[in-house]
Amino acid sequence: MPAVLDAAAVGAALAAGRPLPSLPGLAARCMANSPASLLAARYGLAGPLAAPATACAAGASALADAAALIASGAADVALAGGADACVDAVTLAGFAR
Repeated sequence: MPAVLDAAAVGAALAAGRPLPSLPGLAARCMANSPASLLAARYGLAGPLAAPATACAAGASALADAAALIASGAADVALAGGADACVDAVTLAGFAR
């Protein structure tokens, strides 16, 4: 949750016209591939790494991608899944345009 709280602080500063707070590592913690990268590093996994950004279908997209890699012979096994994203004012603002 710290990344979400940091992102909210940035959004509040932008809305109020204040200087942006210094938040080291915010971008890395908010990147879509962070969970996949952390799992790969923790368990010593190698090979293709992807983080489909297909909203509510991300988990299904990841499973389909993993199945295609195995079917094509590009991978023997795959770790695939999905994760939920926190929704806050900054994220919602992105859909408002």
